Amino acid sequence: MMAGVMIAYFAITLPGFLTVSNFQSLLTTAALPVIVAVGLTFVLVLGDFDLSIAAVAGVATIIFSELVSARGFSPVLAIVITLVVALFVGLVNGTLVAYVGLAGLVVTIGTASVLDGIQFWVSGSQQISGGFSEFLVDLARSSTAGIPNLVLVAGVYVATAWFLLDKTVLGRNIRACGTNREAARIAGLNVRRIRLTGYMIAAFSAGLAGILFANRQAVAYPLSGLDVLLPSFTAAFIGAATFKMGQFNVPGTVVGVLITTLAANGLILLGAPQYATYIFQGLILLVALLFARVVSMRRT
Repeated sequence: MMAGVMIAYFAITLPGFLTVSNFQSLLTTAALPVIVAVGLTFVLVLGDFDLSIAAVAGVATIIFSELVSARGFSPVLAIVITLVVALFVGLVNGTLVAYVGLAGLVVTIGTASVLDGIQFWVSGSQQISGGFSEFLVDLARSSTAGIPNLVLVAGVYVATAWFLLDKTVLGRNIRACGTNREAARIAGLNVRRIRLTGYMIAAFSAGLAGILFANRQAVAYPLSGLDVLLPSFTAAFIGAATFKMGQFNVPGTVVGVLITTLAANGLILLGAPQYATYIFQGLILLVALLFARVVSMRRT
């Protein structure tokens, strides 16, 4: 509700808000956060949390950039290595949470700290530039039929994630585990392995976004990657509060990312300071949480 009112206000007061060029810019800005947030949705559906997604995206950006820039690896090999590293992070997170029994919040906070340190180690605390594939950089920055290529990639990824979560056996098992783990276990599901899979999907999504971000920027700095932690959680909870009441879902998460991106863009066009965006995201997350809580209490 608050986001809708704010967006309507922007549309009325800002002449350049509803232009084609602005929407192209908005969609490009939202493309990579959408990929990360959709991956996070799988973990949230399972009833878990992953606070390492931004760090995974950051370390993927640094590793890919270092491989192609300083080490001379082919872009394809660099992509494969980076995604394997991301999947390994998801494997570690999932193993510690699902098999060892540690709390997801604590585990992923620790993982994020380790990954932040790895960014400085791999890059030597220096800027990484030069040596990027001109083809991939041009692909990440250009458009096809007026649609930014990053938006097309995000669209394909979102469609795949939606199909996986809503139309496959794995998706049904993930929802069953998120609804009642003990009942799912009694029904014969391997709950531990399914939770592990959720963490690996989230890490893979963040790693992919980090690679795309590296090619779009063609430069990398430690801890200067995608700022997606709070926006991803905000988007997921907006989706749970607006689409399927009380249920995390891929379409709702996508709409949540678009709402937060539109609001941030409007605040910038209004000349609001940078911190206003963080205040808005925090407030809208709290509102979404309260709304979801009210819906849950009414159902109970």
